[in-house]
Amino acid sequence: MKTVVLEKKNSKFGNEMFDTWKWLLKAKSNDETRGSLLCVLVKGKRAFATDGCRLHIANVKDCAIESGLYRVPVNTTKQIVLQEDTEGWQYPDVEKVVPRHASGKVVLGSVPWKVDKGSYVAARVLRAIKPNLTVNLDWLKDCVMEGDWTMYLPKTGEALYFKNCTRSAVIMPCRID
Repeated sequence: MKTVVLEKKNSKFGNEMFDTWKWLLKAKSNDETRGSLLCVLVKGKRAFATDGCRLHIANVKDCAIESGLYRVPVNTTKQIVLQEDTEGWQYPDVEKVVPRHASGKVVLGSVPWKVDKGSYVAARVLRAIKPNLTVNLDWLKDCVMEGDWTMYLPKTGEALYFKNCTRSAVIMPCRID
C-alpha cells in the first residue's frame, strides 16, 4: 500500500503545497456511509475532493504523487497522510460536473480596504446568482478566502464555478423558493 506523508515546514516554500492539500481536503466528505467520497482522487497533475455538494480541484504537479484513489487517515495542522485505497471504491466522474459554459463572470479578488473579505465575497456572489438561489456560506468561505478568485456564472442555475491560477471549485447552490 502506497503511503504519502505531507508535512508543514517552517519555510514559506515548503508550505505552499501543504496549504494546497489543506484547502483541497475541506471538500472531502466525512460521511462514513459514502466510502468513495472519504477519499481524494489524484489524476495526473490534479487532485479532486468532493462531498457530493461541492468539489475542490487543485494543481498538485509539484507533489509527485502517483495517480490513484487515496484515503486520508491523518489530517492535522502539521501533517497529512495519504494512503492508497485498497477497498476498490469507484470515485464519481467529478470532471463532468465542472460547468463548461458561463453566462458571465465576477472577479472576487480585490477587496476594498477595511472591508471584511468574507462579507464582501458573499455579497458579490449572492448578488450575481439568481434570486431564488443561495449558497452555503461556509463552503464559499472554505473555497475563496485566500487568493484572487473569479466566479463564472452558470447559464441556468446549475453549479457555481470558481477559479484561480492553481485551484478551482464547484459549489452547488440551494433553491430557496
